[in-house]
Amino acid sequence: MDFEQKVKYFNVVKNYKRMASNLVSEISTYDSWSDEFCRKQIKELYSKLIDKFQDVDFTQFTSEELKQLDFQFWDENTILMPVWALDCLPDGTKVVSIDGEEITFDKSKGLDKDTRFGCTAYGFSLSQLRDSAIENVLDKNEESGS
Repeated sequence: MDFEQKVKYFNVVKNYKRMASNLVSEISTYDSWSDEFCRKQIKELYSKLIDKFQDVDFTQFTSEELKQLDFQFWDENTILMPVWALDCLPDGTKVVSIDGEEITFDKSKGLDKDTRFGCTAYGFSLSQLRDSAIENVLDKNEESGS
Protein backbone atom coordinates (compact mmCIF):
# COMPACT_ATOMS: atom_id res chain seq x y z
CA MET A 1 0.00 0.00 0.00
CA ASP A 2 1.52 3.30 -1.03
CA PHE A 3 1.44 6.68 0.69
CA GLU A 4 -1.40 8.06 -1.47
CA GLN A 5 -3.64 5.08 -0.66
CA LYS A 6 -3.04 5.58 3.05
CA VAL A 7 -3.85 9.29 2.79
CA LYS A 8 -7.11 8.33 1.07
CA TYR A 9 -8.05 6.06 3.99
CA PHE A 10 -7.19 8.71 6.59
CA ASN A 11 -9.32 11.24 4.71
CA VAL A 12 -12.22 8.79 4.58
CA VAL A 13 -12.08 8.38 8.38
CA LYS A 14 -11.75 12.12 8.93
CA ASN A 15 -14.77 12.81 6.70
CA TYR A 16 -16.75 9.98 8.27
CA LYS A 17 -16.17 11.38 11.76
CA ARG A 18 -17.27 14.83 10.57
CA MET A 19 -20.41 13.41 8.95
CA ALA A 20 -21.17 11.30 12.04
CA SER A 21 -20.81 14.34 14.27
CA ASN A 22 -23.14 16.35 12.03
CA LEU A 23 -25.66 13.51 11.94
CA VAL A 24 -25.67 13.18 15.74
CA SER A 25 -26.27 16.92 16.01
CA GLU A 26 -29.15 16.76 13.53
CA ILE A 27 -30.73 13.75 15.26
CA SER A 28 -30.51 15.56 18.60
CA THR A 29 -31.91 18.77 17.15
CA TYR A 30 -34.75 17.60 14.93
CA ASP A 31 -37.44 16.20 17.19
CA SER A 32 -39.61 15.57 14.12
CA TRP A 33 -37.21 12.82 12.93
CA SER A 34 -38.55 9.41 13.89
CA ASP A 35 -36.35 6.82 15.58
CA GLU A 36 -36.71 4.63 12.50
CA PHE A 37 -35.56 7.44 10.19
CA CYS A 38 -32.61 8.23 12.47
CA ARG A 39 -31.50 4.59 12.58
CA LYS A 40 -31.74 4.43 8.78
CA GLN A 41 -29.53 7.52 8.45
CA ILE A 42 -26.92 6.06 10.82
CA LYS A 43 -26.89 2.72 8.97
CA GLU A 44 -26.46 4.49 5.61
CA LEU A 45 -23.52 6.50 6.93
CA TYR A 46 -21.92 3.37 8.43
CA SER A 47 -22.36 1.59 5.11
CA LYS A 48 -20.41 4.34 3.34
CA LEU A 49 -17.45 3.84 5.69
CA ILE A 50 -17.48 0.07 5.28
CA ASP A 51 -17.67 0.34 1.49
CA LYS A 52 -14.53 2.50 1.40
CA PHE A 53 -12.53 0.13 3.61
CA GLN A 54 -13.85 -3.19 2.27
CA ASP A 55 -11.10 -5.84 2.19
CA VAL A 56 -8.34 -3.43 3.25
CA ASP A 57 -5.17 -5.09 4.56
CA PHE A 58 -4.75 -3.38 7.91
CA THR A 59 -1.35 -5.05 8.38
CA GLN A 60 0.04 -2.63 5.78
CA PHE A 61 -0.34 0.19 8.31
CA THR A 62 2.04 0.93 11.15
CA SER A 63 0.77 0.80 14.73
CA GLU A 64 0.83 4.61 14.87
CA GLU A 65 -1.26 4.80 11.70
CA LEU A 66 -3.75 2.26 13.07
CA LYS A 67 -4.15 4.39 16.21
CA GLN A 68 -5.27 7.21 13.89
CA LEU A 69 -7.97 4.80 12.65
CA ASP A 70 -9.15 4.25 16.27
CA PHE A 71 -7.33 0.97 16.89
CA GLN A 72 -6.07 0.73 20.50
CA PHE A 73 -3.27 -1.13 22.21
CA TRP A 74 -4.34 -4.01 24.45
CA ASP A 75 -0.79 -4.67 25.65
CA GLU A 76 2.72 -4.01 24.39
CA ASN A 77 2.31 -6.56 21.57
CA THR A 78 -1.37 -6.41 20.51
CA ILE A 79 -3.37 -3.64 18.88
CA LEU A 80 -7.15 -4.15 18.83
CA MET A 81 -9.65 -3.24 16.12
CA PRO A 82 -12.68 -1.00 16.45
CA VAL A 83 -15.97 -2.71 15.54
CA TRP A 84 -16.15 -1.14 12.09
CA ALA A 85 -12.82 -2.74 11.10
CA LEU A 86 -14.26 -6.25 11.60
CA ASP A 87 -16.80 -5.50 8.88
CA CYS A 88 -13.96 -4.70 6.46
CA LEU A 89 -11.59 -7.64 6.97
CA PRO A 90 -10.80 -9.79 3.96
CA ASP A 91 -11.44 -13.51 4.24
CA GLY A 92 -8.36 -15.36 5.45
CA THR A 93 -6.89 -12.47 7.47
CA LYS A 94 -4.92 -13.68 10.48
CA VAL A 95 -6.01 -11.91 13.67
CA VAL A 96 -5.16 -12.45 17.32
CA SER A 97 -7.54 -12.37 20.26
CA ILE A 98 -6.86 -10.76 23.62
CA ASP A 99 -6.00 -14.20 25.00
CA GLY A 100 -3.27 -14.62 22.35
CA GLU A 101 -5.11 -17.11 20.14
CA GLU A 102 -4.41 -16.69 16.41
CA ILE A 103 -7.56 -16.94 14.30
CA THR A 104 -8.04 -17.01 10.54
CA PHE A 105 -10.96 -14.71 9.79
CA ASP A 106 -13.89 -16.30 7.94
CA LYS A 107 -16.50 -13.80 6.68
CA SER A 108 -19.22 -16.44 6.73
CA LYS A 109 -18.69 -16.93 10.49
CA GLY A 110 -17.64 -13.42 11.50
CA LEU A 111 -16.21 -12.59 14.91
CA ASP A 112 -17.78 -11.49 18.19
CA LYS A 113 -18.37 -7.73 18.07
CA ASP A 114 -18.53 -7.23 21.82
CA THR A 115 -16.43 -4.19 22.72
CA ARG A 116 -14.47 -2.84 25.64
CA PHE A 117 -13.34 0.79 25.55
CA GLY A 118 -14.36 1.07 21.89
CA CYS A 119 -12.49 -1.96 20.53
CA THR A 120 -13.21 -5.61 19.91
CA ALA A 121 -11.27 -8.51 21.43
CA TYR A 122 -9.46 -9.00 18.11
CA GLY A 123 -6.58 -7.28 16.44
CA PHE A 124 -3.05 -7.79 15.27
CA SER A 125 0.21 -8.59 16.96
CA LEU A 126 2.84 -5.97 16.26
CA SER A 127 4.90 -8.58 14.40
CA GLN A 128 2.13 -8.73 11.76
CA LEU A 129 2.28 -5.02 10.99
CA ARG A 130 4.20 -3.32 8.22
CA ASP A 131 6.69 -1.48 10.43
CA SER A 132 7.62 -4.70 12.21
CA ALA A 133 8.05 -6.56 8.92
CA ILE A 134 10.42 -3.84 7.66
CA GLU A 135 12.40 -3.96 10.91
CA ASN A 136 12.73 -7.77 10.57
CA VAL A 137 14.13 -7.43 7.03
CA LEU A 138 16.58 -4.75 8.17
CA ASP A 139 17.67 -6.87 11.14
CA LYS A 140 18.29 -9.89 8.89
CA ASN A 141 20.32 -7.74 6.49
CA GLU A 142 22.45 -6.47 9.37
CA GLU A 143 23.00 -10.03 10.64
CA SER A 144 24.07 -11.27 7.22
CA GLY A 145 26.36 -8.26 6.72
CA SER A 146 24.47 -6.99 3.68
